[in-house]
Amino acid sequence: MDIKIPYKKCKDEDSAFKKVKERLTEEYFERFKVKGKVKADAKKKVIVASGTGFTFTLSFKEKEAQGELELSLLLKPFRSKIVPVVEKNLKEVL
Repeated sequence: MDIKIPYKKCKDEDSAFKKVKERLTEEYFERFKVKGKVKADAKKKVIVASGTGFTFTLSFKEKEAQGELELSLLLKPFRSKIVPVVEKNLKEVL
């Protein structure tokens, strides 16, 4: 896992899933000048965002959200800059 964020603003995985699902939209990616598609599975409590060169999977567990970022060869050098931004944005919600 690239990211592990304990819930501070959310009481459980259901409320965390709902908050992130509302915020993580295709319009959200546009501000980073990236086209992304978002798929949410409420039963499994998983959100998958993917676009050109990346796939981000966020799983909601009992006490924390766990995220994994897969990057294309072209984007891998930027991993150290991308992960902290994603983590910061999620901490604002969770």
